[in-house]
Amino acid sequence: MTLTDAGYRQRRQHLVAQLHTTGHLTSPTVAGAFASVARHPFAPAVYDVNSHGQVGDVLHATRPEHQDAYLAAVYGDEAIVTQIAEDGRPTSSSTQPGVMAVMLEALDLQPGMTVLEIGTGTGYNAALLAHLLGDEAVTSVDIDPHLVTTATTALHHAGYRPTVVAADGLAGYPARAPYDRLIATCSVRRVPAAWLRQVKPGGLVLANLSYGVVPLRVDDTGAGHGRFLPQVAAFIEADPPTGRSDRPWPTWCHRAWVAPAPHHPATTAMSRCSATRAVSSGGGLPSRASTTAPCSPTAKWSTASSTPTPTPGHGSTPRARLSPSRKAGPAGSGTR
Repeated sequence: MTLTDAGYRQRRQHLVAQLHTTGHLTSPTVAGAFASVARHPFAPAVYDVNSHGQVGDVLHATRPEHQDAYLAAVYGDEAIVTQIAEDGRPTSSSTQPGVMAVMLEALDLQPGMTVLEIGTGTGYNAALLAHLLGDEAVTSVDIDPHLVTTATTALHHAGYRPTVVAADGLAGYPARAPYDRLIATCSVRRVPAAWLRQVKPGGLVLANLSYGVVPLRVDDTGAGHGRFLPQVAAFIEADPPTGRSDRPWPTWCHRAWVAPAPHHPATTAMSRCSATRAVSSGGGLPSRASTTAPCSPTAKWSTASSTPTPTPGHGSTPRARLSPSRKAGPAGSGTR
């Protein structure tokens, strides 16, 4: 089966309708970006993932026998693995569209703003940003030069020309700072001080800490503070400049997922995939029970560590506050 442009457009429209139905997409502007930007040019080959979350064979867009499975993966609300290391560890993926929609809406992008993306990956999210703000307003960095090259090529073929640079994302990208918004499509243990320094006062840093996504409003002192989003999401952890995190990679893992409010994350089913950090009791990662803490009304994030600290009382989503004087944690640079 070979799809025409109209066929691909129909796939995009179906994806937008699905994201509306699940409640992950509410902004007409962001919906327009998803309806306009094709996903398949940024992932011409993806890894099949079985029901146990194990990475299998590669699905190629150009092979007729793969087309049904390939299109279902690329235009479903699923994260897709696009690159793995020699040990089978996923090192790049295209984030689940539901997660992308929630995060893009949380950025509250307005005309004239500039944005720095930490983790170019396939380039699909950079294309969405460029569609929303224009090429000149978007800067994207990734530590993997190969990913930068392939993403830049895909972006150009799709008609987008944002600034894409191979760089250590934990350092941000000061050459084009300051930015109105910063979005990290990788997981970090602590928000790097460089990110806060490179965002204008009143701007937002949107980061993934463990299994919580938090928009941090930067104040006049350069500190960032905000509350975790009610949804839960997880990403591949940022690699250090040496090329891989010092945290062991577990034997199984789940994709980035979104648990829509008002359901509690503990009662929300998780999709399967090796695209993101595992939910496991081993390998130095938090247990499944602890993954609900960032969005629990009785939890408060400790900026001195990478784990949420339960506190008594009830309220809305927990607040996080980070000072630009704090140093980054032991691992990471902007990737994926």
